[in-house]
This record gives sequence, structure tokens and C-alpha cells, in this order.
Amino acid sequence: MLKKDLLRLCLLHLLRSGDKYGYEMLDKIQAVFLDTHITVIYALLRELCRDGFTSQYKGDESDGPARKYYHMTDEGRRLYETLLKQWHTLQDAVKQFGL
Repeated sequence: MLKKDLLRLCLLHLLRSGDKYGYEMLDKIQAVFLDTHITVIYALLRELCRDGFTSQYKGDESDGPARKYYHMTDEGRRLYETLLKQWHTLQDAVKQFGL
């Protein structure tokens, strides 16, 4: 599992509890993955949307421009389950090395 897949798993995991706007997810991801640049996360969000794993819509305007909200689709739920299984397989493999 590459870091890109791990980030996609984390983004989809955040969406499991409901729709989120981009910066809200960005803030949570960057708190854990300190070396991940903002452009990488937004590129992954666009990719997930383009590939049909999420959809996006504009919410109410805040103090600035309208926020883009993301919603996980049924395809996104299937991808989430696949990535989660891969993550658990990787965890089990690493545990065999005593890490």
C-alpha cells in the first residue's frame, strides 16, 4: 500500500461519518501526515471525485468563497472497503516482523 492509497483511505474514512468540506479534511490529514503538501490532498480529492468515488457540491458561503463539500458515493464505499482490507493485510504482514 502506497502513501497515496493510505491518504485516499483516510479521506474516505473521514467521509464515512458524513459530508465534509475540503479544508476540514485537509486540516485533519495534515495533523497526522505532517509532510504532506496541501496540493497533494486537493489533487487526491479531485481524483476521487473524477473517478466517481466521491461527489462534490457547493455549500453556503462563509466569510470567503462557497465551500466545496464532498460526499462518498456507493463506489467510494466499495473502494474504502478494498483499501481497508489492504491496510489490514499490510498491518498483519508488518506484525510478522515484530514491528
